[in-house]
Amino acid sequence: KIVIAVQPLPRGIAIPAEAVTLANWPASNLFEGVITDTAQVVGAERFLALLGHSVRDLTVVARRLRLPEKPEKAKKWNLPSKEILRLALASDRPILSFDVQQDERFQGRQSVAASDIRSAICVGLWVGTRPIGVLYGDSGAKAGLFSIEDGTFLQAVAHLAALSLSHLRLA
Repeated sequence: KIVIAVQPLPRGIAIPAEAVTLANWPASNLFEGVITDTAQVVGAERFLALLGHSVRDLTVVARRLRLPEKPEKAKKWNLPSKEILRLALASDRPILSFDVQQDERFQGRQSVAASDIRSAICVGLWVGTRPIGVLYGDSGAKAGLFSIEDGTFLQAVAHLAALSLSHLRLA
């Protein structure tokens, strides 16, 4: 039985292990399953799971890239904006940008200016009070792709994935 809260969950929330079932996400491919299923639900063109405690040490552990409709946009993919990742690692709430190019939080950022990204969503993965990574999605197709509800959903998925990862590490 999985319970998903409507309000953002606080860091360090205790969810009983028996309440979590991720039967469709095998332990060996936890984040591959997470990003494949979640990217489809929220409609992200690019979706990444990154593990690490700070922006400097984040490592991509899984990614899903949907090919763009225009072949000329199929250039090499770049890592997400460090500022978006930093905000997600420092916050217990989803980071949403309805239009990254116009968002004041990211003005003057080279990685944002050079990208074709319009919409972005990012949440931290937390174990207790410590960040262990992020789930990140974006789209260059249109502004306003991700909703507040998508942020709440992604945050619930992140909590379950972090809990599952912490159980895998203990096993």
